[in-house]
Amino acid sequence: MSIGVDQAQSNGPVNVLIAGSAPGTPGTPGVGIADVRVDDQGQLLITKTDDELITLSLDAVVQLAAMQAAANIGTNINDLEANVVAAASSAVTSQGAAAESDKSAVVAEQHAADAKTAADQAVPLLASATNAVAGVTSDAAAVKVMLTAALNGDAPLVYCGYWDAAKNSPQLDSGVGNEGDLYLVAVAGTTSVDGAAAWNVGDGIWFTNGHWQYFARASWVAVAQSLYALRSVLVGSHEISADAALPFQIRDAAGNVALQVAQDGALHVLGLGLCDGSALDADTSQPSALRLVGSDGSYVDLDAPDYEQRIAQHAPALWLDAAVGVVTDDSGVVQSWSSRVASPWQVTVKTGTPVRFATAAGYAVRFDGTSALSHALPFTPGTIIAVYRNTVSTASAQPVIMGSDSATAGTPAWSLRGYIPMGVPGAYARAQGLQVGTSASVSGFAGRLNAALGHWQILGATYDGDTIAAAVGLTHATPVARALTATPLVCGGSGGLIGASYSASGILTDFFVGDLAELLVWDRVLTGREYDDVVRALQSKHSLQPVFGRFLYSAFQTTQAGNEAGGIEGLVMLSSDDGVAWQHVPTEMLFDAEHTMRDASITYHGGRFVLACTASSFAAGYQDRFSVWQSTDGRHWDFVTDVQCALNGVSAHQTWAPEWYHDPADGQLRLVVHCIIGTGGSQVYEMHPLDDLLISWSVPQLITLAGYPQVIDSFPLCIKGQWVLFFKDEAARQIQIATATSPTGPYTVQTSGNWAGWGSGVEGPSALYLGDDADGNTMLRVYLDAQGNGISYSDAVGKWPDVLTGAWSPPKLLSVASRPQHGTCIRNPFPHYGA
Repeated sequence: MSIGVDQAQSNGPVNVLIAGSAPGTPGTPGVGIADVRVDDQGQLLITKTDDELITLSLDAVVQLAAMQAAANIGTNINDLEANVVAAASSAVTSQGAAAESDKSAVVAEQHAADAKTAADQAVPLLASATNAVAGVTSDAAAVKVMLTAALNGDAPLVYCGYWDAAKNSPQLDSGVGNEGDLYLVAVAGTTSVDGAAAWNVGDGIWFTNGHWQYFARASWVAVAQSLYALRSVLVGSHEISADAALPFQIRDAAGNVALQVAQDGALHVLGLGLCDGSALDADTSQPSALRLVGSDGSYVDLDAPDYEQRIAQHAPALWLDAAVGVVTDDSGVVQSWSSRVASPWQVTVKTGTPVRFATAAGYAVRFDGTSALSHALPFTPGTIIAVYRNTVSTASAQPVIMGSDSATAGTPAWSLRGYIPMGVPGAYARAQGLQVGTSASVSGFAGRLNAALGHWQILGATYDGDTIAAAVGLTHATPVARALTATPLVCGGSGGLIGASYSASGILTDFFVGDLAELLVWDRVLTGREYDDVVRALQSKHSLQPVFGRFLYSAFQTTQAGNEAGGIEGLVMLSSDDGVAWQHVPTEMLFDAEHTMRDASITYHGGRFVLACTASSFAAGYQDRFSVWQSTDGRHWDFVTDVQCALNGVSAHQTWAPEWYHDPADGQLRLVVHCIIGTGGSQVYEMHPLDDLLISWSVPQLITLAGYPQVIDSFPLCIKGQWVLFFKDEAARQIQIATATSPTGPYTVQTSGNWAGWGSGVEGPSALYLGDDADGNTMLRVYLDAQGNGISYSDAVGKWPDVLTGAWSPPKLLSVASRPQHGTCIRNPFPHYGA
């Protein structure tokens, strides 16, 4: 007889064969099993009756059977199950055969138990193989789907996070899901979803074609040592490209180059974005080429941190810096103030108790309205620059920062004044430029910087001997020149002062109430680039950056409220987080009695703020043009151009209130402007720039409002696909509403008379769509110029479009420390916080 393993039984539990020998001569003893035992090495020792020893490794037998079963599992699951059943049946057959002999029964029963153990081990192998086969099929299908989707430019997967397959969390149900949703298995389990019930960590469950698909090893990383492309690789909407003739570059879907590495290795990047929303940017056209630009538009120059050295290289004749050179007593009262650069002149106390104190950016000297310092400069300065702030609005209307008396007592030879009120109580700080000569030149503004009360600002002015030149500052606009009366500027009389001036009787007057951080004086006129460099250094040194909220409002105000004929009109910039309480934003703009502005309209386009305004002063009569300005930070403005309005060769002889708007259909920047062309009344016209520089403009296109021969102050906006035009009926001096399907009409007027309760005498509407409330109601707000009383606002909430002509709230005046007039409110494109 022989004993062995059935090699033909390759995919089931072990089948032990006990075969007898061929029949011998009758009467000859047969060969049987004499002994069966397991030695201390785990081997099965079988001794036959003829003393032949058969040695089998029991572990090897079991392992061999299991390995053969796993190695030979096919993809036909039914065959696999049949093989397992056959293996179990074979084990039973072995058990029956063993019953022929008592000893054989013992051995057969033992091998039957071993066979059952092997079968039990084969069952999980079968389940694993089932998943493996399904996984391979799924992988192939997934690759096919993803390749097809990639060729079509579509991303096939939407990653949704991790899935607990033991708890079914988040819950996934068979046949329910969004196309492309993919979860990765974080906890193994047996949740049954669309026929799959065995999940291992790292597997994926992917919803495609209406059911959840088992995605084997979805989280495994696929590694390729090299990825080759003939020219470019698409990643999402971006293209990464390079070849022998072109540099390596990354372009967005619009074709803009976001990053480029040239053949020489030079890196070119359009602003390096940081995680907080700020950007590292370079602009060789600026004095400081490298700067860090915050998400709110503020900036810090990075390539010139030594501000003092930058200023010192321009050699001021006198440099008073409150951080150095100030001698005080024990209580901080100033005794003297020396220049931080070599200078034969120092400053001493004239009267009062000016006090030195620490600020967030350094130090300053506080003037309380009764204090002044004296200086002995023997010359009329060519340039003066001051860093200061007003702290009250109840002091002199003409506070003197620095000046010198002339030979005629009470008549200043020159003075730098920081004007406080704009003709009304509680107004904001406004700086006047250098006043030179007699009082006849008092209206000769040389530069102006508006600021909220208490805000630090920089004021500079120049005098070249016979004209007052506007301090070009950061505006880069053409300086305003104004001829002076030929009066010799001879210092004398009572001498020079800082913080006050002399009256005709020699008494101190026009006290400055506020803080002075730095005062720089040159005996020459700085060039425009020198002036810019000094101002930028001071801005960075004192962190003089814009403070903007969620909303911005551009408006104008006059030096004499309501007196359009005699006032000097200038820009007012306001900021708010709720649209009701507003603060002034320090803003530099150049105007004098001959170059003023009104009806300021602001928007954000092409990465910059742009401003359109009515040009010239009311006294000179509105002309045939409006003005365009631009700014990168909303504070410092560059003059762009004057846009002349003419139709069929006939120029407008009055031009009012340009108002920006964007057409959502094409993103085009456009505006409406109000002109009297020919003998008719004021009408509304559409115009738009023909280039990105805003230099060339289209011909005015008439927007007809039937029955309204006198229309000014229109404000267009698109709400839910419908164009709405707020406009002023100049004949009745009331605001009406018209609607249309396109921005240029034709418009249908929807209201009449005092329909909203806003009354007569209001103008300059600026409207905002504030979104929908929880009930789906449309929320609107309109700001109105109350003509000398400030800006008011009115709200409406209701179903669209009935809300337009429904009930509006009674107008309320804005909370702001001045009385601004006609302007435009926009959402700030980069507020400090929130949107």
